[in-house]
Amino acid sequence: MVAGSLGVGSVQAQTTVLPSGKVMEVQAADGTAGAGKAAASRMTAAQGQGIAQLRRFATRTPAATGTFVQTQLAGGGRGGAARSSGSFAFARPGNFRWEIDKPDPQLIVTDGKKLYFYDEGLRQVTVREASEAIQATPAAVLFGVGDLDEAFKLSEVGQYNGVAWVEAVPRSADSGFDRIRIGMRDGLPVVMEVVDAFGQINRFEFSKLATNERIPAERFHFKVPAGVDVLE
Repeated sequence: MVAGSLGVGSVQAQTTVLPSGKVMEVQAADGTAGAGKAAASRMTAAQGQGIAQLRRFATRTPAATGTFVQTQLAGGGRGGAARSSGSFAFARPGNFRWEIDKPDPQLIVTDGKKLYFYDEGLRQVTVREASEAIQATPAAVLFGVGDLDEAFKLSEVGQYNGVAWVEAVPRSADSGFDRIRIGMRDGLPVVMEVVDAFGQINRFEFSKLATNERIPAERFHFKVPAGVDVLE
């Protein structure tokens, strides 16, 4: 989303949360449109419901921890899917940790001042100013502290299987992605899909979400390991 792994859902029809990552442009797993149209017809308009849940989460959840599974697909959902999994934590304002455990260990962590992207396999750390790296990114939708409406145009998509969907389109033309869809249930995000300008889709499914946790400040600090290249 922020760098590398968090940069940008899935269009596979088998998910129980939403029949397709592309919502109203859905396709079945075999590439036909029929299943997608049927699934889309089961969507119900939940006006105000998804946006209200997202805003409450952004303003009333100071901290949380959880796990995620990311599925990355080629444009339009065709081609092989790449999957990764790991854990995350955030504490507003500005503290964020996103750690990929499988298949290739990577870490994105910030204390609100500097953001570190550590690729363990490459033995390389990229350092950036946190405000520049997170502003108007998919990470900002769920974990940021700014005004959502200032950075994104929010709209209701509908409700499916108890999940209320919101679409967030960045107001900045150079955001690096086309749109985000967030699925909210019981006031918590359960899935997020990010579509870039080339149609590539990343799907993040969240689980074991624990809110308002007391998270040690050390989890958001990063010490550069010995022998690692630093890029600034």
